[in-house]
Amino acid sequence: MSLEKAGAIAEIDAWLREITPRPDRPIEVHTPDRPIEVHTIELEARSTVTIGDLDELAALDVERFGERDYGRTQQIGDAAHFLGRDVLIVPGARWSCINLVLFPGNHGDQTPRPVRSKIVDWERWRAERAP
Repeated sequence: MSLEKAGAIAEIDAWLREITPRPDRPIEVHTPDRPIEVHTIELEARSTVTIGDLDELAALDVERFGERDYGRTQQIGDAAHFLGRDVLIVPGARWSCINLVLFPGNHGDQTPRPVRSKIVDWERWRAERAP
């Protein structure tokens, strides 16, 4: 989850770019019956770990941050989960923003509550804003 709309769309965009082999025609990932949506949610965190910036993340020996190699970042998440934290706040890997990782098993019976949803034209977003 991202704390910024653009960060959430950048994650979708990065995932869709990974499709291999690349189709020879436009990817039809959203249709009227299956659109890509960005949701604004509310949730209450009880025990949060915050890694506020890339310098703090580098101190945790994350060499390949931003790549699809999740080994070290999963170890960090596993440690936060083991310590009973319900939320981990970290820098975004694909957009300059802050992301939130929720550990449902440590979050009790709370469920994030959607407050707003918006359909996203990610191809248009990519053309206009992607780095």
